[in-house]
Amino acid sequence: MRHIGLDVHKRDTKVCWMDDGTGEISGRTTVSTSEVLSTIRALPGERCVVLEVGAQSWFLARALMSLPQTQVWVVDAFRAHRALEGMRPGTKTDKTDAEGLARLSFEGRAAAMAVWLADPLTHQLRTVSHTRLTLVRQATALQNQIRALLQSEGANCRSTDLMGRQGQRELTLLTPTLAPVAAECLTQLRDSLVFVKQQVQGRGRLS
Repeated sequence: MRHIGLDVHKRDTKVCWMDDGTGEISGRTTVSTSEVLSTIRALPGERCVVLEVGAQSWFLARALMSLPQTQVWVVDAFRAHRALEGMRPGTKTDKTDAEGLARLSFEGRAAAMAVWLADPLTHQLRTVSHTRLTLVRQATALQNQIRALLQSEGANCRSTDLMGRQGQRELTLLTPTLAPVAAECLTQLRDSLVFVKQQVQGRGRLS
């Protein structure tokens, strides 16, 4: 078994590995993060890869899991940092972090720090859910901004649903009563709200 620690960053990743036999570092390198998969694939034998939770971790971990003879642990960053502090001989560096993560695997401690990694289907469903939530929040913010704009111009839309027929009718009637700049801003906000609402209702790509 080859124990591999990855200190992942947007551009470059520190890779460190050690073998079961001695627990000594048998290799280390720095590669482009886009080349991590091919680098790990080139290492022979069974592999256990450890990396911390981070912006690049989820995609990279799922890709690594597709490799044969490869076990992957994505560990909680806070718990890993505490464990790594006791391993460092000196100053914290990306190199020492990668070595420490490899040692967590060698010592059998990585599994206890690992977080749940969603399967591809669950990941896709969560992405759609989070995107819809973002769109709903955007729609709410746009409606609030429309009401604030009207109030600043001494106008008011009585309808509670700005996207409903009554709400749209009121906004259409109010628009020409506003100052030109305010009327143009209202039109832009309405257009944006209609677009976002269509996405939320599944008329866009998220169906």
